[in-house]
Amino acid sequence: MIVIDIGSYSFRVGFAEDPKPTEILLPVIGEIKEAKYKEKIGKSTFIGNQALEKEKYLNLSYPIQEGIVNEWESFEKFLEYFFTFIFPIVPNQTTMVTEPPHNPKQNREKTLSLFFEKFGFGKFYLAAQPVLSLFPLQLTTGLVLDIGDSLTYAISVDKGFALLSSLQVVKTSGKDLSNYFINLFGNELIFDNLLQKKQILEDIKHKLCFVSTNFEEEILDKKFETWKSLQYELPSGKTISVGNSCINCPESLFKPSIVGNNDIGIHQAVYNSIMSCSPKSQDSLFENIVLTGGSSLFPKLDIRLKNELLKLAPNKDINVILPDDPNLSSWIGGSFLGSLPDFASMCVSKQDYDDYGPSIVHKRCDFVMDSFLDQNENLIETFDFSESFSDTSTGDEFEEIKDDKKDVKDDKKEVKDEIKVVKEEIKDEIKDDKKEFIFEEVKDDKKDDKKDDKKDKKDDKKDEIKDDFKEFIFEEVKDEIKDDKKVKKDDKKEVKEDKKEFIFEEVKDDKKEVKDDKKDEIKDEKKVKDEFKR
Repeated sequence: MIVIDIGSYSFRVGFAEDPKPTEILLPVIGEIKEAKYKEKIGKSTFIGNQALEKEKYLNLSYPIQEGIVNEWESFEKFLEYFFTFIFPIVPNQTTMVTEPPHNPKQNREKTLSLFFEKFGFGKFYLAAQPVLSLFPLQLTTGLVLDIGDSLTYAISVDKGFALLSSLQVVKTSGKDLSNYFINLFGNELIFDNLLQKKQILEDIKHKLCFVSTNFEEEILDKKFETWKSLQYELPSGKTISVGNSCINCPESLFKPSIVGNNDIGIHQAVYNSIMSCSPKSQDSLFENIVLTGGSSLFPKLDIRLKNELLKLAPNKDINVILPDDPNLSSWIGGSFLGSLPDFASMCVSKQDYDDYGPSIVHKRCDFVMDSFLDQNENLIETFDFSESFSDTSTGDEFEEIKDDKKDVKDDKKEVKDEIKVVKEEIKDEIKDDKKEFIFEEVKDDKKDDKKDDKKDKKDDKKDEIKDDFKEFIFEEVKDEIKDDKKVKKDDKKEVKEDKKEFIFEEVKDDKKEVKDDKKDEIKDEKKVKDEFKR
């Protein structure tokens, strides 16, 4: 099962159950400007860092902006190159693709169609990045603050649902922080190509910049003089003076006006998002504020955010959690989700797509993490998330992160209890649905019973008529037989009478004959006597 985590700055791909993605590259594609350059650079298409390195020979396209695909033709070419030359795939594989919470409906459908029709995947799932980012911390409820390259947003996740109504977008992102240095140093920053530019700006931000826990106080502190002397050596050997920009740059996350944005800071976005939610879930959200994205790595950002939130919500128990590698949080969450035995049943199959079309993605990919956490509790306990992270924090903030992580572990029982409660709620909902279903079923059964009763009555009536008819026939036949018998009897009687009469007549005739014979005999005798006398 392949997990694909899509961002504007990073395209992360690997296999479910693995601790880290196999491939991480910039989602950019470069196509050769003129055919004559092909001999010089070897081929006509490049992606990722190779495209940036050879940018003077190529037309570059960045298909993903603010976490959303906005150039579909370029995105398709990027994927085609990636799946052919970098990460070969076989037909009918299962894949999970991550998405930002504000991904448009039509983009979700296009993504599904592309992966089925163009690349021949067998099963597909689209998962919300903020929800997945909670997995490594074994949470289902929390506020996710994603400070990405081209987009920063805060969103509340309640019991496995990313609440779109709570989404707060901040205009200041990692790209604005990079542009801050470009504008600051101007002509002093000379790059050989876009790849070198990207690498140098990232290096300055992550090696020299940090967040002030109390900006106003530290500006007046003597340490500020030390920061003024900070320098950075370019690949050419030239040094540039970074000075107090090392603190001003990340400060723009709290005060966007520093980089020219008229917008709210990240602390206000977090607060607004939580306060837009139901009061009963607000405490859990304040206690589980999770940082993700490359620009959340500035040292002491978590401490400063907590301080700012305490000013806005002084009576709340506030806990800001910084994973060891916030860049990989959503990919790791996806890796875990994809390893669950029940995951395949969540996916959209090619058959589903053929039967219902791309709109099936909205029904099948509306994420409910809670039930899966509950069903696979033993797996989330044994899954070693620690292998997926590299330690990047140092000093006090690292100790605080460790303590936070310990607290999260210690509070596991509470999370379990919460899951239990939710499980009961889900059970009740299912029970109600079941009741309704049973009611409908009983209703249908009654209807069917009525039908059957009607049918039975009809059949009984039929049988009754049939029996009556049989009886009638029987009686008729009986009468006929009786009549026949009578006729026969009468005939017999008649025959008898005839016979009697015949015999009587015969006897009568015989008697007469005998009488006549006797008469004749007497007559003859008399005659003989008379003759004798003579």
